Amino acid sequence: MGIFSKEKRHGELYVITGRNRTPLARAMIYGDPNGKMWQAELVSGEAELILAEETVELVRLGEDMYTLVGRVKEQKGKYILIESIIGRSGDARRSLRVPIDYDTYIYSADGTWKGRCLVKCKDLSCGGIAFHLPMQLTLGEWVDVVVRTQEEPLVIRGEVLRELEKKDDMSGYAVCFRDICPDEDALLCKEVFGVQLRAAFADKRNR
Repeated sequence: MGIFSKEKRHGELYVITGRNRTPLARAMIYGDPNGKMWQAELVSGEAELILAEETVELVRLGEDMYTLVGRVKEQKGKYILIESIIGRSGDARRSLRVPIDYDTYIYSADGTWKGRCLVKCKDLSCGGIAFHLPMQLTLGEWVDVVVRTQEEPLVIRGEVLRELEKKDDMSGYAVCFRDICPDEDALLCKEVFGVQLRAAFADKRNR
């Protein structure tokens, strides 16, 4: 593949992250995941943020989620050439946890209690969610959580793993998602990285 090649080819959508796995942009990535060079065509974000990084991670979203690690070499307009450091790796689930602040609902997955309960979300990752609520749950209990995304709400089943500190006299819990289908998994991961991207760009605009 020549530098900044314009030949027709198949690309995949990735999120490009920098230090501390902070999302910088979304881009179509062209080239063999295990090859020596990759070409990024920016879909959203700014090239300057990527050029300021010594190395970047490319996180492929979707059913077959994985990461690439590379070194930024050259830039031309919306195209960036990235040299491979580490090829395809399945560690994309090193959970990026993002703070969220909205109300949603949970339901008992096994009928232990009836109806729905309003919860105040604390943070979200590709693997779980944390929230506070005005009732107590049992460790190991299964609940159905309504997770907001930019595309459509998801109802995801999860297991209550641990208790968190109380807040405003409400109990806190961390829930690990279970039994997620590939389509739900892809939407959830897009939302987690999307939250970080929107926060990063909003912060940059306010400076």
